[in-house]
Amino acid sequence: MANSNPKYGYVSARYVHTDGVTAATQTLATTSNVPEGAVITSTTVIARGAVASGGSATISIIAGGVTTTSAIAKAKLDTAGYVVREDVVEDASAVSDGTAIKVAVGTAALTGSSADLDIIVEYVFIG
Repeated sequence: MANSNPKYGYVSARYVHTDGVTAATQTLATTSNVPEGAVITSTTVIARGAVASGGSATISIIAGGVTTTSAIAKAKLDTAGYVVREDVVEDASAVSDGTAIKVAVGTAALTGSSADLDIIVEYVFIG
């Protein structure tokens, strides 16, 4: 009988305004790869400063090629210390392709130096 003990882990990244503030997917300077084949279970986003926008910007997290959060409204991240945690919906698409954590800015651009976020992505391997 095969060993089926789950192995839990996490990776992290930091998004800062110099990574890009336009409404697009941003590649992060400080990031980690989610191991290939890991099943992503949840994502936590912690605001290190107020996230601001001239419009109604949203932020989504992409990790291991999987969009791991909904479009998080800037209002949920507009004060330092705000925490947003979302579980990934059960789906075969939650399996990582081994790529790094990225941030997708949607709807409107962020404002200048306002966006500093810590990102933690949790995963499990089931052997």
